[in-house]
Amino acid sequence: MKITERARGIEYAIRDVIAPAKKLEKKGAEVLHLNIGDPNKYDFDTPNFMKKALEKAVEEGHNGYASSKGLKQAREAAAEREKRVNGTYINPEKTLVTAGVTEGIQFIYGALLNADDEVLIPEPAYPLYESMAKFFSAQPVFYRTDEDNHPVTEDIEQKITDRTRALVVINPNNPTGAVYPESVLKEIVELAGQHDLLLISDEIYDLLAFKEFKSLGAIADDVPCVVFNGLSKNYLAPGWRTAYAGFKNCDELFEACLKEARNRLSSVAPMQYAMAEALKREDHVKETKQKLEKRRDITYRKLDEAPGISCGKPEGAFYAFPKLENVENDEKWVLDLLEEKNVLTVFGSGFGAPGHFRIVFLPPEDVLIPALDKIKEFQEERVSVTHD
Repeated sequence: MKITERARGIEYAIRDVIAPAKKLEKKGAEVLHLNIGDPNKYDFDTPNFMKKALEKAVEEGHNGYASSKGLKQAREAAAEREKRVNGTYINPEKTLVTAGVTEGIQFIYGALLNADDEVLIPEPAYPLYESMAKFFSAQPVFYRTDEDNHPVTEDIEQKITDRTRALVVINPNNPTGAVYPESVLKEIVELAGQHDLLLISDEIYDLLAFKEFKSLGAIADDVPCVVFNGLSKNYLAPGWRTAYAGFKNCDELFEACLKEARNRLSSVAPMQYAMAEALKREDHVKETKQKLEKRRDITYRKLDEAPGISCGKPEGAFYAFPKLENVENDEKWVLDLLEEKNVLTVFGSGFGAPGHFRIVFLPPEDVLIPALDKIKEFQEERVSVTHD
């Protein structure tokens, strides 16, 4: 059986590193996982009111297909939430409920990108934006970020061509934890307007910013923009695979994506009933952020003590993206760290940034601190060998 190059070319570093970790665990090793952004793998849990809403939906018999667009009450809750939290107006009639942001990206790329079209993506970036562009035979083009991991708008402008169709913004950012200044977002909106580009704004971590967050959707009043958000991160329900995409000033694109949504019938109906309730409140977020901010500070301090590692202080989400000094192969470094110290991270080249690695600071302190100490120990041993 011949497999397509399209499928062969799919890579996803975040999960690709799990296979060697599982081999070690089968041998009896205790691996400390700092690799995946799933709060529920650690000491976070989906809020009870969401669980009860889901249970109620199932018990009341809402187990058939939903509208391909998404339940009316879920879309209305998304629009109200965006207005209340971010000052962003999205029309519930131009909003799709999707199986995670991932499905939304697939819809938009499928409707927008022809072969050899280009999409501008930050470097580094969540790998799906690159791999999905390649899947549709389009070209991912990476724009630079500065030492604070904020977009360099001059570089964006230089890389816009007559084949550029969209500009991706991930804010707060995965993998760097950066939160973008409003001034930079305004420059991005201006560029998109000048060059007739679609803005794709991934804001799935918006409530988990440790500094003031500004939604790109709130700034892009007249520019075509799709705002992504959902339950995975802010609402501690990644396994529910329930998100939404709000389409602003791009009705034709919305209709094309709706056709794709009809093709897959509907997103999971009971989850949408629970989503309608989840998006009405954020009272669980305060405790979540308090835990994360403390763990962020521990992570930043510990990494700063490790030789050959430099790391900016994360401004949001739950990721740190340290830079490795004098390391030619970051994937090998990650695998060596796993083999020698049983600490699992993700190599930066998997996000388009060689010479870095990504860790999550989601684990409780009794896991996080020993893991960070092992990273420091690993680096100290390497520096010692080099000097010898």
